[in-house]
Amino acid sequence: NDLHMTMSITLKEALLGFSKTISHLDGHEVVVSSKKITKPEQVKRLKGEGMPIHGVPSEFGDLHVKLTVKMPTELTPEQQKILGEVL
Repeated sequence: NDLHMTMSITLKEALLGFSKTISHLDGHEVVVSSKKITKPEQVKRLKGEGMPIHGVPSEFGDLHVKLTVKMPTELTPEQQKILGEVL
């Protein structure tokens, strides 16, 4: 009854938060968001956004969204300096 999917976010979104909308299997929109730091491979569980439970159509499983973080392939010297000062 649970559904599983993978969503890719940027390093900036992982550090500062994000909000993304996905289209569910039945066409309704589901918002996946975070206001906190997201770790690579972290899984967010959205209760009640899975498939209907067999025999109990008013109850639904959960949607598990595994978040992958896209890392930059390179940084400019200026970006390295800024990150070195901030982190």
